[in-house]
Amino acid sequence: MRTERNTTKANKPNQIIIKIKPIKQMKQVKIFMAISVMTITMMIFTACSKDGLTGRPANPGNPGPNNPDPNNPDPNNPGNHNPDSIYVIKVKAAITIGGILYDSIPASIQVTSWDSSNNAYQRQINLAAGANTLTLIKAHSRYRLKLSKWGITDEMAFTKSEIQEGTTISLGGSKTAKKLRLEEGFLFAAGAYQRDNKTIYSYNANGTLRQIDYYQKKPQQSELKRYHYDQFVYNGSTIDKINRFDENGTNVGATEFTSNAQGKIVNMHQHSYGNDTYASVDYRSEAGASSIIIDYLYNNGHAMEYKMKFKGGNKVEDQAMSSTGGSEGGTYGYDYSINPFAHMNMPDIYLSNLSKNNMISQQKGYSGSIPSGIPYKFDYTYDAEGYPTELTRYFKSYVTGQDLYKTKTIYTY
Repeated sequence: MRTERNTTKANKPNQIIIKIKPIKQMKQVKIFMAISVMTITMMIFTACSKDGLTGRPANPGNPGPNNPDPNNPDPNNPGNHNPDSIYVIKVKAAITIGGILYDSIPASIQVTSWDSSNNAYQRQINLAAGANTLTLIKAHSRYRLKLSKWGITDEMAFTKSEIQEGTTISLGGSKTAKKLRLEEGFLFAAGAYQRDNKTIYSYNANGTLRQIDYYQKKPQQSELKRYHYDQFVYNGSTIDKINRFDENGTNVGATEFTSNAQGKIVNMHQHSYGNDTYASVDYRSEAGASSIIIDYLYNNGHAMEYKMKFKGGNKVEDQAMSSTGGSEGGTYGYDYSINPFAHMNMPDIYLSNLSKNNMISQQKGYSGSIPSGIPYKFDYTYDAEGYPTELTRYFKSYVTGQDLYKTKTIYTY
């Protein structure tokens, strides 16, 4: 212990130097010395009562950062200790939503451990997506992990004899997917968002899609008007056909699907306003990724091949090549939240609703026909269960890169 008071040049360890004032100030000196002795005594008492010396928690039975462990000077950061004193496992969040596994998501876990005297020590950890290394105090007798994510709570208690070091623990649970009921689209114009479109989703009693109604605002109208709607036909729980009707209820087309024994679509036929498109679908798997290849044949004799590459349940790359020489391709990035369309079983001719997370970036390339505007920025707002409630898309010119406009979509479940 080193304590100093009014030191001179002769600073030596464990030496207290007090300047004695003249006799006429003896009363003040006595007071000064009394205060010094009292201060020194308090410092010695405080130092000796620290947990590293007493060998017991400062607040027995009161877990938290102010309740250190005698076997661990910093129980909230066990990674700082000798490897022989720690116990290492791996932890990941894995939650199943509506039959789709989300096992690469960030989450929060509460870590609690108990020493041999049954004193609890607690810390909160933010997990990154995927498996995380978690360091625990080997001298502790038992542990508990508690995960919170998307309104789901899951916990696990164990001892070192029950979980081998290096084991990966998955925490999560499962719940049914929420049903998207309404999309409302707005276009930013004249300094404000103007209502542009809406889509209404209706469901059967068993939760399958029954009908989708599409509304749009046309220049000659002040209100949104339904301009077509789709009706879904099932073979059991498998989609067999989607019939399309115009605003007057006239059947103007349909898309038919053929699925294999695993429920995957292998053939499609779309008839729309007198035009026919036929498509065959092939599924392939590679190391760490999967691919879908769709070959299209049109009734005008032209053809197209469309390849999609999936990783982690999301389409990360695609390429379309037309027999006429045109092409289009892109790469895509995603967040960790729930894409409601992946849970609705609403396929289209391009199988565009398969990604389980929401797109937040894309890099596109075109040869031949080029769109007037492409989205380049995606801003989402989410609810507590991980579903988007609002999306703002920003569009730019593919040729010049100039900002063009932005849209907003509001989702209701």
